[in-house]
Parts: sequence; C-alpha cells; structure tokens
Amino acid sequence: VIDLEKGKKDFIQKFNNFVTLEVGLRNSGGLIQHNINLLAGYSSDGYGFMGLKAMAMLSGTFGVDVRVYSAMSVNKTKFPYKYDSYIVFSPIIRINY
Repeated sequence: VIDLEKGKKDFIQKFNNFVTLEVGLRNSGGLIQHNINLLAGYSSDGYGFMGLKAMAMLSGTFGVDVRVYSAMSVNKTKFPYKYDSYIVFSPIIRINY
C-alpha cells in the first residue's frame, strides 16, 4: 500500500507495513469441510483490527464464507473512510473437474 501524503521525506516512508497473526481450525475431509480462524493485524500507520473468518462447504462444491472484522484503533481524522466494523458474506460455488 502506498501512502500519497505530501511531506514525507523519502520513498521508503511512503509504504505502509502490516503485521498479521491468524490462527484457526480446519477440517478438509468428509462431507462437510469447514475452516474457522481468528485474526489480528496492525499497520505501521496506527490502524489495528481483529476478526473472525469462517467457511463451510458441502462436498467441496457449495458453501459460504463469512468474515467479521472490528477495528481496535481508527484515527478518524487520518482515515475518515474507514468504519469500525465490517461484515463480508460470500457464497462459494466450486466446479470440480
């Protein structure tokens, strides 16, 4: 991610760095496959978040992916476009040949 703010001194300072930790449980065999992960992340510009990712599939063909993210610290003056919480819902259709 490149930060386009004016006033930064050199090229390297324009990049944001992220540290992310993710742990979870997964079952990839049988009729129902599932994956549940807890995650946390922090960026060098002061934006931190925590979240939960869950995925379930039936026979590796049809499924759903749900993700919930919550911000730990959001500077609303620097990031007026970021919300405190996000929910992402994605259906999964996989064609196996």
